[in-house]
Amino acid sequence: MAELYKWTPALQKPEDLQKLLVGRDSFVKRLLQAIAEAREGKSVQHFLLIGPRGIGKTHLLLLLYHTVKGAIRWDGAFQNLSQSWEPILLSEDQYGVGSLTDLFIEILKQLKEPDEKLQRLRAHLQGIRLPGEAEREMILEYLLQRRSKTGKRLLLLLDNIHMILDSFSEEDQGRLRSIVMGQDLFMIFGSAPTLFEAVFNYEAPFYNFFEVVWLNEITSDEVEELLRKRLEHDQRTEILKKFDEYRPRIRAIVHLTGGNPRLILSLYQIFTEGEIVEVERALLKLLDELTPYFQDRMRELSEQQRKIIEAMALMEGPSTPTEIAQFAHLPVNVVTSQLRRLGELHYVRSERGKGKRVVLYNISEQLFRLWRQMRVEAGRRRLGFIATFLKAWFSERELAEFAMRAVYEMMRYMSEAKPIGEIIDRLYYLQEAAPEGVKSLIGMTRVFGLIHEGNLEEAQRWLEHPEGYEHSQEYLAGAWNDLGVAYSKKGEYDRAIEAFRKALELKPDDHAAWYNLGLAYDMKGEYDRAIEAFRKALELKPDDHDAWYNLGLAYLFISLKELSNEEMALRYYENALDCLLRVLPLRRDDIEQLLIEYFRYLLERKALGFSEKALKLLEAQGQEWAELMYPYRAALDYLKTKDKSILQRLFPEIRQIVEEMVALVEGKS
Repeated sequence: MAELYKWTPALQKPEDLQKLLVGRDSFVKRLLQAIAEAREGKSVQHFLLIGPRGIGKTHLLLLLYHTVKGAIRWDGAFQNLSQSWEPILLSEDQYGVGSLTDLFIEILKQLKEPDEKLQRLRAHLQGIRLPGEAEREMILEYLLQRRSKTGKRLLLLLDNIHMILDSFSEEDQGRLRSIVMGQDLFMIFGSAPTLFEAVFNYEAPFYNFFEVVWLNEITSDEVEELLRKRLEHDQRTEILKKFDEYRPRIRAIVHLTGGNPRLILSLYQIFTEGEIVEVERALLKLLDELTPYFQDRMRELSEQQRKIIEAMALMEGPSTPTEIAQFAHLPVNVVTSQLRRLGELHYVRSERGKGKRVVLYNISEQLFRLWRQMRVEAGRRRLGFIATFLKAWFSERELAEFAMRAVYEMMRYMSEAKPIGEIIDRLYYLQEAAPEGVKSLIGMTRVFGLIHEGNLEEAQRWLEHPEGYEHSQEYLAGAWNDLGVAYSKKGEYDRAIEAFRKALELKPDDHAAWYNLGLAYDMKGEYDRAIEAFRKALELKPDDHDAWYNLGLAYLFISLKELSNEEMALRYYENALDCLLRVLPLRRDDIEQLLIEYFRYLLERKALGFSEKALKLLEAQGQEWAELMYPYRAALDYLKTKDKSILQRLFPEIRQIVEEMVALVEGKS
């Protein structure tokens, strides 16, 4: 891509300035015609170009400058202007010109083909600390002599002429006008963002002096022409071949810029980006770079006007004066008056609501709205204006394609244990901007990603308010279930239970949610509720071995809680055995260790009567269980009889275990 100097068009090659001229040909030729006619002896007409920043005033002045110098040709017309004119161009940032003397000194600096007298005059001025009226008249005398000698007049091209004239004293303004009107020396082309005191005050020297040329925004067709020219200039043939596919972006550019050429060329930088990630980054960079431009535009306004523009930028769309007044906390009559003025300055535009008599007002440059929202939202995790931009920038088809790619990419990253934070952020903006048909898929995928990354609060916020999206109950139930599992892993069992309950409201026959609910109640020690949940899970899936095992655990634990009611505790214990023995082949080691610990705990609690009954129920399951629990049987028999021969007949390693258990019960350990 060739260099694009949006802020300093003087750096562009003259031929590039000419090539990229769009919608202004008639203006340029009209101004050049005025210069040519003045050369032929007709009366001199001075011009003032009025338009907002970025509208192309500097571009036009540069074209005049290079044409008069002979660097640009216009199909054989306006040739040889350099034989009659010497162009002097003052840039829009000419801060050193604060008086008529300063202006004349600047003119001397820019004169080409210096003669001996000019060199002496320049040397003389360098030695003067504070040039004043005498030096001003000395320079004027030289300029008149040069005019007589060369036959050339001076074409003054004064960008931001309002800054120059406003810095002049009233005497300087009057003197400049008298020189221009009384001497055949100058033709002036000035530019300004709006009319200013020196030209609209009927008592001011330059009242009715200029012919005012109003520069408006370029049309949508001209925006397209400008983009085509820029693409041709950059030799982007691959985009030109499929230009029709970019029409949604062209419409977005017209909408966002209001037809302001400088802003159009700013957006051109991301016009050719095909990937959403690059566009997001380029947009943020662009808005940041536009900060000085928009800040300058705001400084040109009064305090009330700034409040109105601020309100309109932060409101959702076109609004009535009453709505704007309420948002900006200003009287309605003040807002109405200022809106009229802001319209003249091209800051706002009015439109009549379809089929309505009411007039709505909107910001002309929607890119300003995005910039203002960026400045307000900066520092927040979610930048809402990005979704607004993406919706305007890409077609629905492109957004849907981006969304599907992001969904598959996130699934792949999750399977590969890669971080997915950036994809989750991208999905947020796509979810807001994408067409309705894919919003549901994006939203649910993003929620699963948030849960996966541990951002449970945000996932729950979205699940609690999924309005506006078409979701399947099954997807939502699955998301609530996953959220509950994540809360359980963090030990937040109350929130986990709430999530599982939400899942079951959406899908009452969700086996996984019932099972997970049982685990959460189990971890909280609410065994009766855990049992209820596990039983519901087993109704839905009778062959779930994990559910049978955990149901058995819940019965064991609740039996311990009910030891004071031995009959009820024994009933729970019987249920526990029934559940555990169902999965014995699959969990034998776990179950054996579990029952050993269970009886050890009973002995620690000195629940000897219950231990005897529970042990008999287990021994009734067969010789294998009797052998496994033999140390507990021996300990119980000894504690009942105090017969030491029971201990003496045991193998040493078994006797040691039994003696330890006896010591636990007798409080000697």
